Amino acid sequence: MQSVPTDTAHFSISIILPLLCIIGVLGNFLICMAIWLDRRLHNVTNYFLFSLALADLLVCIVVMPISFTVEFHRGKWLSSFELCLIYVYSDVFLCTASIVHMSVISVDRYLGISKPLEMRNRSKTMITLKITFVWMVTVLISCPIAIAAIIDPTNILNQSHCVITNRYYMIYGSTLAFLVPFVIMAVTYFKTTNLLKKQASMLSQTAIQRARGEGLRRTIPRKSAVSRVLAVVFGCFFVCWTPFFAANLANGFFGDKCDIPPALSSVFLWLGYVSSIINPLIYTIFNR
Repeated sequence: MQSVPTDTAHFSISIILPLLCIIGVLGNFLICMAIWLDRRLHNVTNYFLFSLALADLLVCIVVMPISFTVEFHRGKWLSSFELCLIYVYSDVFLCTASIVHMSVISVDRYLGISKPLEMRNRSKTMITLKITFVWMVTVLISCPIAIAAIIDPTNILNQSHCVITNRYYMIYGSTLAFLVPFVIMAVTYFKTTNLLKKQASMLSQTAIQRARGEGLRRTIPRKSAVSRVLAVVFGCFFVCWTPFFAANLANGFFGDKCDIPPALSSVFLWLGYVSSIINPLIYTIFNR
């Protein structure tokens, strides 16, 4: 039996969730406008950040408001199949785009530290191709559920609930939209951290330290700060998205045997949306 939220919980939802939407819209919009208007920010690194902020902005504008109305009506879908299809596809497409961007940015950061000269010489055309590739990969990951829903509407709309029910896509989507990016981010995080430690160790052991000790003392803490920010980026991604995709995979593999309470599923879903809200903050700090 599904648990019905109390009036207090329902009132809290009606206040907190719209507030999260507004915060997410403002944060991502400001990032997009800052990069768009300030020529000093027109560089290769910020183009990736702009594309990520655009994906997160669309999550906050398109997906989260519809998801809020679903929560407000206690999980019931009161609209048409067509709107359900738009909602589900937008949710999968835009959230996947955000996650794939984060994994690509992690690789870009690692290469920027390991091969700084090569990375500085990247052209705008090259970075445009990479960003286009990210969005194309996102389309390939998200399209199957739209096709499946058009063939059989019960894949997303069943018993007045607009939610993905196709177990094969749960496994497929969770693997490509989360597990693969997670592995990429984990590997690049540890490789970047180890590289920074090696560079700091080499700096501390050189004879230059005696002649330019002050400069090195500034460099080593700076590298340590980069490591801490990397940990925050990876940690936030892990905390925000792991519960949702773990539940998704459990549903995909075990079906009805996996009985996750609807309230907990909603918490996992909105925890994932929080990633799109905090990304502007953590990536702006990371980009300094």
